[in-house]
Amino acid sequence: MTRLSPVSLHKVWPHQALAAFACAVMAVSAQASTPDPTIVGTVTFALGDALVVHTDGSSTPLKKGGVVYQTDSVHTGTNGQVHVRMVDQALVSVRPNSRLVIQDYRYDAQDPAKSVIRFSLEQGTMRSITGAGGHAAKDQYRLNTPLAAIGIRGTDFTVAASNVSTIVGVHSGAIEMSPYGANCLQDGIGACGGGSSSVLTAAMRDLQLQLARGDGRPTYIPATKMLDALPEEPNAKRRTPDDTSVAGNAQTGTRTEAVAEVNANKVVVAPAAPVAPPVVVAPPVVIAPTVPVVVPEVVHVPSATPPAQVALYWGRYADLIAEGTAKLGANAEVTVGNDVFGLMRAAGPMALPSSEKFNFALGNSEAYVMSSGKSVAASVTDPRLSIDFGQRVFDTSLTVTAAGASTGIAAKGTVNNSGFLYSTSGNSAVLGALNGDGTQAGYVFSRDLEGGQSVRGATSWYR
Repeated sequence: MTRLSPVSLHKVWPHQALAAFACAVMAVSAQASTPDPTIVGTVTFALGDALVVHTDGSSTPLKKGGVVYQTDSVHTGTNGQVHVRMVDQALVSVRPNSRLVIQDYRYDAQDPAKSVIRFSLEQGTMRSITGAGGHAAKDQYRLNTPLAAIGIRGTDFTVAASNVSTIVGVHSGAIEMSPYGANCLQDGIGACGGGSSSVLTAAMRDLQLQLARGDGRPTYIPATKMLDALPEEPNAKRRTPDDTSVAGNAQTGTRTEAVAEVNANKVVVAPAAPVAPPVVVAPPVVIAPTVPVVVPEVVHVPSATPPAQVALYWGRYADLIAEGTAKLGANAEVTVGNDVFGLMRAAGPMALPSSEKFNFALGNSEAYVMSSGKSVAASVTDPRLSIDFGQRVFDTSLTVTAAGASTGIAAKGTVNNSGFLYSTSGNSAVLGALNGDGTQAGYVFSRDLEGGQSVRGATSWYR
């Protein structure tokens, strides 16, 4: 084959053709090196019946290495599951029988705080681990379900959604969930906030948030394993069966087997019937009636002196972490909160009393009456908090006064083994925590009033 020299090449191709060829090569090279901005994620795991549906109605089976685009919808069947690694390194896991729409995923690598992320979980279950975009632009992240809007605070969470309920569990960080309404539109962005929202943090490991159709606000429910991280998901820890479950399986599976070995040269002799022991009839025992002893209930009264070292700290979210860490230590964690206040707790084991009832004294408090985005400072009077550790229940009330008008706050609820308080009845939402030995308590409270007004506050208590 004859190799053409540059001179002969010029003779074959005029200068104009060479220039056009060079431009074409550069264009192809640039196209190959420039990522498609509409690609928002890559499939890292695909199992069973799973496909992506595009906006034009066409669909493609999902396989490892495939890509998903802006506005795509991921569908999984009964045996389907898909993991998608987003362009900002976020992880989205779509579990069986689910439909997830990637409504908007604009990650700004140069300025992540300008990112905008919006999902819609139409049905089913998904897990979301926030990436660089969600961490930097928390106020511009939104996950919609048929009933609720969910915002984040740098989070790993799982949500199950249907037309009748939305349930959320948090593995790390925190979420805020609200029902749709005049102040929480489905086409909005970020957490809605306001009096109808509820906050769930990873520290509330025994609780999940649920919003049922018709509810005015999400409620706290005991956590179930339905939303646990799955073993095949990144960062998920495989569960080890506990001893009781293993023992239970062994007991229910135990059976006695009789094995008879018959040999042609041997005679099989049946065992002799057991001889029943003689029946001994004991004389009747006459028990004298006893008079029940009434033990008066003992309620411990609080100390007159507040503790020298606080184990709980509440504050507004903007300053909560820095101030709470300075007071409680580097390992302190955010436990509970509402849309105004968060509550932190010092790290340490839980060793709550098991059978006593205590009255607590109010240490500090802060409260506001809020209306149309404005807040008026309020005072807290008539405080009362009692905790029955034997029954694992609490009862509290106080009065909030601002501009001459007073509002009563009252709630009763449950104390779980992790030292969290959450209201189950009353006119107000109360969510709180105890320190390790149950000598200090703190809670945030909220109540919605007529005329668009609401009350928000935080308290700390000791005994």
